[in-house]
Amino acid sequence: MKNARFFDTGHLARARATALAGVCLGLGLSVIPACQDGGHDLRDTTVPMTAQGFGTIGVGVYDRRPYILKLDRTPAFVGFQYVEDQSPRDVETANGRPLADDWNAVIARSLRSRNYDAQAVVISAIDKPETALRKLRGLGTRTSILVTMRDWKFITTATTRLYFDLSLQVIDKSGVVLAEKVDKGEEDLGSGDAVGAVAMMKAAQAMMPGALKTHLDRLLNDPKVAGSIK
Repeated sequence: MKNARFFDTGHLARARATALAGVCLGLGLSVIPACQDGGHDLRDTTVPMTAQGFGTIGVGVYDRRPYILKLDRTPAFVGFQYVEDQSPRDVETANGRPLADDWNAVIARSLRSRNYDAQAVVISAIDKPETALRKLRGLGTRTSILVTMRDWKFITTATTRLYFDLSLQVIDKSGVVLAEKVDKGEEDLGSGDAVGAVAMMKAAQAMMPGALKTHLDRLLNDPKVAGSIK
């Protein structure tokens, strides 16, 4: 399925709040927090890791999603929700920060839970690849983890689908790639037992941290990756 199906360059982002209000009012509800955009909340997410060690590891997440680079969506974009007959609305991170920054925090927190001293560096979506690498090497760490997002979005209709294209590289201080893992595809996450527009929106949002945890687990706990950061 082509990504173009899910992205028009009209006024979806500007109309997001209006569309959601229409859903709530159409259901006879006032616009209360339960019916507002709760966003993609990752503050409590940690990935259980097989690797354990010591020393300092650099961490960077590089957002290369084409709809971000083309400025069709903001770096906080997570996905779309189509609710009944309403216009689609964007879902973004709960705190409004770039999704890559939230991922950075999750990976660093996961490494620290295994006794590593994780040093995260902010990589902007507009940074060139050589700039991203230079930022990581500038940390002066023995090894660094670079996660690149080429696709990551949820599309919620009667069910929720996740589209993803991720890669993780472990890089030494000279810029040599020690290990690499790619995770790409799409999957149907279902809708749980949710019935009704608001319940479906909340169920989709509740799936997001767990889905991220699953995919970062595939990357961080790949045997070659885990072996290269010990």
